[in-house]
Amino acid sequence: MNLLEIFSYCIVIGMFLLVFIIAIKLIRNRVAKSVEISATVIDKRKSDYTKYTPVPEQTTDYILVFQSKNKKLSFVTSMWNYDSVKKGEHGVLKYQGSHMISFK
Repeated sequence: MNLLEIFSYCIVIGMFLLVFIIAIKLIRNRVAKSVEISATVIDKRKSDYTKYTPVPEQTTDYILVFQSKNKKLSFVTSMWNYDSVKKGEHGVLKYQGSHMISFK
């Protein structure tokens, strides 16, 4: 077995592990129970980047960071959720796994 074959096997195993980890995360998010907690918005930020699809496209992620007791939770959310809350606002955060459902 030469070095190129070993490298190819490592790439295949790495890709398999990556797909496996992503699948586990998606499944865990689907089967997780939804949680409601009292929380405060401690940060809001936008992350701009170029998404390389067949045609490069400028994209923005809208990120909300909450504090609940000693726990910090961060969610990528829609522009509408992002615009509807203010930093320092307190309310009830509902989420399931790594998906924010609502903040009232």
